[in-house]
Amino acid sequence: MAAELHIVVTRDGLILTRGAAATVRDFQDVYPDFMTSLGPMDRDGVLDTFELEWPDVLVMHHDTIRTFIDAKGTDQRPEVRLLFYGGNL
Repeated sequence: MAAELHIVVTRDGLILTRGAAATVRDFQDVYPDFMTSLGPMDRDGVLDTFELEWPDVLVMHHDTIRTFIDAKGTDQRPEVRLLFYGGNL
């Protein structure tokens, strides 16, 4: 899989999104509570980053994260929102 995944950090939580050419400015325009972003990354990079930076979020949202990053074709959603302390946005 190409490096097209980003982790966007907002005041409310984390957003996994797709887009190899996305820039910080793009994220600032889309997410008003944008703080920072990491990427682009491939599948392993996303999982490694969650494991190192947000292991609790990875544990709580493991299935959601894996489903998002492993999706193919028409099953690909443009983003998935994660809260820091449980539940999906």
